[in-house]
Amino acid sequence: MAIRINLLAEEQLAEEIRARDPVKRAFWLAGFAVAVVLIWSLGIWLKCWAAESEAASLDMRWRSLEATNGNVTTNLNQIREITQKLDALDNLATNRMLWGSFLDALQFSMVENIQLVSLRTKQTYVMTPAIKAKETIKAKPATSTQKVSLAIDARDYGSSTGETIDVFKKKMIDNSFLKKYLTNENTLRLTARAQPQNDPAEPGRTFVLFTLEGIFPEVVR
Repeated sequence: MAIRINLLAEEQLAEEIRARDPVKRAFWLAGFAVAVVLIWSLGIWLKCWAAESEAASLDMRWRSLEATNGNVTTNLNQIREITQKLDALDNLATNRMLWGSFLDALQFSMVENIQLVSLRTKQTYVMTPAIKAKETIKAKPATSTQKVSLAIDARDYGSSTGETIDVFKKKMIDNSFLKKYLTNENTLRLTARAQPQNDPAEPGRTFVLFTLEGIFPEVVR
């Protein structure tokens, strides 16, 4: 029977002991854990870098949009201001007192035996400054209040009692154009009436000099 002698038995045993050494396994596991942590940290760093790049890009885009928005807001404010001015001008053009039309309507309001002597008008504007908005106060734009009055001096050749004056006054108030301004008898009043007197141009003919004064409704623009 052959006898085998393993001359490397001691070295093999030592190698097996080293392979089963828990410290060596711990080093391998620690190295693997460190590698995993490094790879995970690298992934986190890459994500943070990508997020920072995206944030920088979005910030640049936001600044660009903010500048554009500022220009748009400025343009809108200018458009709003121009529109308000155009509306005010249109309102002034369509609602201003047209004296030519008034005189044309006046000639169709004349009655027999009434002779106009003079027509005096007064047209003023009262400006009200704008009010800026505050915590408890609402902003209000500036306004202009138009005030118009007139005085008509005329001669009544028809009657010394004033009946013709009343007819003339009523016809003016009933005129389709004038009634917009002379809304009732209180807006057109007889303020003066003289005694009957002879007409120097026509001896033997008498007249009564009188004055009618009218106040138009105020217009706020």
